[in-house]
Amino acid sequence: MRKVFNSRIDDLTKKFILKEQGPLSYSDQIIWPYLYKNILAELFEELILYDKITIKLSKNNAPLAVLINELGIELVQELIKEGTIELVLWLPWIVVGQGQDGKGQFDSSYLKGQPSIVVAWQANKEYSEPFHAIENAISLLKGSYAYRKKSFIADTVDKVILFDQEAAHASSDFILESYRNNILGPLGVPYTLDHTELGYEQRLKLLTLANKLLDVTFLSKNKCDTHNDYEANIITSTCLTNVRNTAKIAENTNTILKIENLPSLKQFFFEEHISLKDIVKLRNKNATNEFRKWIHSVEENMDSKDLTEEYLNAISGKKQKIKNKFLKTGLIYTVGAGMGSIIGAATGNLEAGALVGISIPTAIQTLTSLGYSYFNSYVIEKFLGGWNPRLFIDELKLKQNNKL
Repeated sequence: MRKVFNSRIDDLTKKFILKEQGPLSYSDQIIWPYLYKNILAELFEELILYDKITIKLSKNNAPLAVLINELGIELVQELIKEGTIELVLWLPWIVVGQGQDGKGQFDSSYLKGQPSIVVAWQANKEYSEPFHAIENAISLLKGSYAYRKKSFIADTVDKVILFDQEAAHASSDFILESYRNNILGPLGVPYTLDHTELGYEQRLKLLTLANKLLDVTFLSKNKCDTHNDYEANIITSTCLTNVRNTAKIAENTNTILKIENLPSLKQFFFEEHISLKDIVKLRNKNATNEFRKWIHSVEENMDSKDLTEEYLNAISGKKQKIKNKFLKTGLIYTVGAGMGSIIGAATGNLEAGALVGISIPTAIQTLTSLGYSYFNSYVIEKFLGGWNPRLFIDELKLKQNNKL
C-alpha cells in the first residue's frame, strides 16, 4: 500500500483562510483562488495515484473543513471510515524562543541563557483531542451539519492519528547533540558557542533543521510519500532512504497520459473534465486500482524513453505469461517498504497481487452493455490479454468526452 502525506492544505489554510500571519496583502488575495484550485488538483491526483492520503491537521483543523466543503460530509465520512483518508493531529511544535523585555517587545539580548529550541505542545482541547478537533472543523463551515455531525464523529474519531511529543523531543535532542559535536557545520551551523548563547539567526537555523527532521521522521515511520522536496543531508539521509517524493510518480503518470494525447492529471482537473466528487467513483474502479499498482511498480528513475517502452510492452502484453488459450494472468507487483527512525532504518515486507480473468458469460454480458465500439479495448485487452494500463486511460477518455 502506498500512502502520501498531504500537509499543503494545512499550510495554505493557516495563511489564507485563518490568516495566522495577519491580513492578506493585495497580491495574496489575487493568487489565493489559484492556490486553492491547485491544492484541490493535488488532492485529485493523490486520489488517483495513492491508496491512502494522510492529511495533516494542526491548529483549527481547517483541512478537514475544506474536505467536507468540497466533497460533502457524507463522502468524507465514507472515505475516512474505509481508510482512504487518514487524519493526523500534529500536536508537537518545535519553537525558538523570542526574547522579550518584559513588556512584550522583542529583544534578542533576552535570549541568552535560554534553550535555543524547545518543544511546545498543543494543549487546547479544540485542537488536541480527536472528538473536539473534528467538532471544531465542522464548526468552521457555513450551514448546519447538525443532522450528520454525531454520525460523522462516531465513524471517524477513533481513526484519527495523534503525532505526539516523543518524536519532537527526539528530533530536538538529536539536533542539539549534533550541534554540540560540531556535525552541523556543513549545514551552516558550526559549533561556536553553547546553544543557549546563540543569536536569533543561528537559533532559527537549528529550528529549521529540527522541524525538517521531525517531518521526515513521521514520513519514514508511517511509510508516506511527500510533496515536499527534502534535501538529503547528514541529518535526514537515514530517514529519507524510505521516503519518496510524489513528483516522480506524477511525472511518470503524466508521461503515459501524454503518449495517449491526454493532459496531465492536474490539468485534467483544471479543465473540469471531472469533478472532485466524481473522482472517488473513478478511483474505485478496477482499472484505476490496477493502474495505481502498476505505476508504483515501474522503476522510479526510468527516463521517458524507457517508460514509454515499458508502457507499450504492458499494453501489448509482451511481459505477460499466457496461462491458457483464453486467459492471461500474472501481473505481480512488488513494493518495497521501509521504516526509518532518527538513528536507523529497517526494511519492510513485500506485497504482491495477481489479476484473475473473467468468465465467458460475464464477458458477453459486459460486451452487450458497452457496445461494439469497445469490444477491442475491453474484451481483447481485458478478457483475453489481461489487465493493462490502457484500461485506465480509456476511463479517463470516457470522462473527458462526458460519456460517463
